[in-house]
Amino acid sequence: MLVDPQVVGRTIELTAENVRLFGGTDPNSTNTLQVSSELFENFLTNGTLDGPASFVLGIESLVITTGEIQLVGGDSPGGFTALASFGEFTVNADNIVLQPGTAPGAHALLLGLGGLGDFTFNTCTGCGDGLLFSDPFLEDGPISGLFIAGLLQEPTIDAILAMLGQGGDDEEQDDDEEVNECSI
Repeated sequence: MLVDPQVVGRTIELTAENVRLFGGTDPNSTNTLQVSSELFENFLTNGTLDGPASFVLGIESLVITTGEIQLVGGDSPGGFTALASFGEFTVNADNIVLQPGTAPGAHALLLGLGGLGDFTFNTCTGCGDGLLFSDPFLEDGPISGLFIAGLLQEPTIDAILAMLGQGGDDEEQDDDEEVNECSI
């Protein structure tokens, strides 16, 4: 068993029956509010965090195929748990359970930090009604959910965007392409 593991790799493909991460306990930890991508970039540069966090970070891609994902935030400030990727991020799970911890910054999150996100699951406890629209690492309270700073691949949205791109002159189509590239 690893305590507060931080797994980082260029390309990570994880297939398992269950994926479980638990935030840690450290009475001396702090929670520093910062942009999520900066938090992970600083970790890659310095190798340290303010809190007892557990996460898996794919630099170019992260692919998770599992029966269940369970992320549970810790009871210390900054004791978050996350599955995160700067590149493509694919999740295929039957069930996802995201449970924030009890301290500020003890989040339980799926984080797409710049690439294409494709999430497929049957049930999700702690995901809320949709995506988080503000960066959870800029808020103090413990939060759970999905935060995507890149593009979310959703077949219905893709179909609507494709229909919007039909017809019109070349200038209008260029404008549609720019809209299609916007982040969610």
